[in-house]
Amino acid sequence: MTPETSRYKVPPSSPARDGARVRSVAVRRRAGWPRAGCRKGRRVRPSGGFVTDQDLVRRLLDIEEIKGLKARYFRTLDQKKWDEFGEVYAAAAVLELPEVEMVVDGRDAIVKMVSEALSGARTVHHGHMPEIELTGPDTARGTWAMFDYVEWPSSDSGSRVGLQGYGHYVEEYAREDGRWRIARSRLDRLRVDSLGDLPVAP
Repeated sequence: MTPETSRYKVPPSSPARDGARVRSVAVRRRAGWPRAGCRKGRRVRPSGGFVTDQDLVRRLLDIEEIKGLKARYFRTLDQKKWDEFGEVYAAAAVLELPEVEMVVDGRDAIVKMVSEALSGARTVHHGHMPEIELTGPDTARGTWAMFDYVEWPSSDSGSRVGLQGYGHYVEEYAREDGRWRIARSRLDRLRVDSLGDLPVAP
């Protein structure tokens, strides 16, 4: 091989090859795969069996579906579309609110409690920086940083009171009837700021 042709060959170990290998490992980590061995060039799960590309794609799609699930939670909550809001929960879901020492069992009870608590309120909920781990073929867990703004009418004149809060949702998910749903949710608040009396709503 001449110097002219060899310079176009990527050596067995090179920054280009090593970079691709690092990116491949990073993708598998985000998909929740445990560290795997290698057998004749194929990835092997610690528990046995090969990790296929289809497995990896399926897990990445599951993570994206869970992100979409939580996005629907925030949207339907703020739009007060309670029928759709209920669909994000599993039938036997559990909602924990340590701040007020409350635990609510079951989808219907959760929808009833939340809709009554926010009756007449304006709300804005944001979720950020999801950390999602698949724990089984149909189970997962995740943590979301959150911010919410809530205001209620306080008098007939139109004045309002409100709060804004910061914290995390700590959740478990389950695939039920072919769709990912929230199986358990706990809201851990880090800070709540009272907004006091607010101007009359426009």
